[in-house]
Amino acid sequence: RRSNYPMFTISNEISYDGLMEQGKDGAYGKSQCLDCSGKSNDKYVREQANLLKSIIDKRLKEDPALSDEIYVITPFKNVAYQISRVLSEIKFTKYQGGKVVNIGTVHTFQGKEAKIVYFVLGADTSSSGAARWAVSTSNIMNVAATRAKEEFYIIGDKKLYASLGSNVVNKTIKIISDYNNE
Repeated sequence: RRSNYPMFTISNEISYDGLMEQGKDGAYGKSQCLDCSGKSNDKYVREQANLLKSIIDKRLKEDPALSDEIYVITPFKNVAYQISRVLSEIKFTKYQGGKVVNIGTVHTFQGKEAKIVYFVLGADTSSSGAARWAVSTSNIMNVAATRAKEEFYIIGDKKLYASLGSNVVNKTIKIISDYNNE
């Protein structure tokens, strides 16, 4: 109920076999898969963090109020930690009680929602086992996609994730591609 298309469609297709009905009229959002690869260090890919940093920096310069409307989500603790360090350089990282509250793992954000979600997959071919785990079941992708009310962006090595044979990631990529008429 909280999410616009295509986030609703992603969740409906990968987790609910098409049984859900959209309760919002004209609920069309934005979504994109941003292909970004590099060498990972414990699943953290510096190039993905730098791409995210440049995107968020640009958006916040255009509209500073978005700072409270963006979550950054990842399947991996180290990726969340490293991204929080990179995004602190542009003063995006927010703390509450000593903990980062706008960047974290999928499980950190269960039950929460934001206007915009960036889902950073991390990993490279040397950590393909971890990548496979992240997309082996629908739970992680479903939670990430449904935290987003209006915009959902995936940042990751598209070739790596597409090669894993995961129905979850392949359906998600196809839904986003079809939504954008690519």
